[in-house]
Amino acid sequence: MDYGIGFVKSPGRVFAKVVRGFNTDPKHYLRRLRVVTMCRLLLLSILQLTTAVPISTSFAAPLWRPIPDTVYLQETGRKIKTEFPLTAVAVYNGQVFLGSDSGLLRLDNDQIAPDPAIPAAIRRLKVAGDSLWALAKDGLYRLETVGWTQVQSGKVTALCEHLGKIHVATPEGVYRLEGEEKVPLVGCRVQDSLIDMASYSETLYFLYPGRLVLFDGKEIEWENVIDWGALPSHACRDMLSLGSRLLIATDRGVATLRGMAMTTLTGKEGLCYEDATCLAPGFADDLWIGTQRGAIRSVGEEYHYFNADRWLPHGEVRAIACGPQVVYIATAGGLGIIEYEPYTLAKKAAYYERHLEEWGQKRLGFVYKLEWDDTLGEWVREVSDNDCGWSTHYLTAMSFKYAVTGDESARAEAVNTFKSLKWAQD
Repeated sequence: MDYGIGFVKSPGRVFAKVVRGFNTDPKHYLRRLRVVTMCRLLLLSILQLTTAVPISTSFAAPLWRPIPDTVYLQETGRKIKTEFPLTAVAVYNGQVFLGSDSGLLRLDNDQIAPDPAIPAAIRRLKVAGDSLWALAKDGLYRLETVGWTQVQSGKVTALCEHLGKIHVATPEGVYRLEGEEKVPLVGCRVQDSLIDMASYSETLYFLYPGRLVLFDGKEIEWENVIDWGALPSHACRDMLSLGSRLLIATDRGVATLRGMAMTTLTGKEGLCYEDATCLAPGFADDLWIGTQRGAIRSVGEEYHYFNADRWLPHGEVRAIACGPQVVYIATAGGLGIIEYEPYTLAKKAAYYERHLEEWGQKRLGFVYKLEWDDTLGEWVREVSDNDCGWSTHYLTAMSFKYAVTGDESARAEAVNTFKSLKWAQD
């Protein structure tokens, strides 16, 4: 059969010859399997290149159907390493603030610099009531137009906005801010082990190790808080009120309170890693979960996992804050930044094609990978396509691109790569 390419008459014979050349010992099975798969891709690519109509039309029942190349959000990430752990992060008025054991920090042009306004250790940064608040070792601070001012000295355990007012928890009790006046909540006493407080369903909730309580307006209710279910662990780390849910980060998943019923999001429900450390609202009706080994984005019924090395400078996540289509993840070894950009598959394909050209990863029809050279301190091309695996992927991509778009340059790329593969086989 003549496939119209001019340099091979029977791809089936090439397939058989390549497979027969391998040792039949079982230890060579994986290598044979890869070559068989490669050859099948080659045959499919030939059909794509030489047919004038989509392959599916040659079958009574098409095996695939075209779908629109709709716009989606593509993640891109970068990392800023530090020699010390970050303890907090917040986005306020377009600026990124960070906390550490040595005080307040700012992010400017991807550089983390100290802010002398608060030299004390920062435990938490929080945006509430249209202001940025810093819970520091020596007290509570608020960022105003004139700069940072100290609202209270001494220990501050938690802060939240409740019924339009800022509420602050201290060892002496809970008070709300009425302008500059601090109005105590009579009957609302908290213990030193308080982890956090949140406003949920017009009620103040308080989180302790292994226990959730509420303030009923007169006193703390310790018993009748959860009718069904229970906290999964004594180790509670963070709490977030999000719509109809009150979420609690624990080392055994994320507990979820709806009304008075509590369930737990674990690996069985799709959570990528259960040892949660912190929670944050996203920028598009999503939820971000920090863990001891990476960050998780929960959107709809999907979970997107971002681990260290690729996305984060360290696996232990301490805090998360979101801006418009950007996420800042404070870790024990620096800051991870994940931005979301509108993309299509065609735009993504063009990005990779441009990358291959700019980095010189195509030579003599073969595709090469890049390796980091510690001595040179730069990326170098490595002659890595000894079995034509990378080139086969490129051939298949160009073949499908031609079948979908009819772009003659894609066909030329595919033909050139196929000739190189035939050359390697000879």
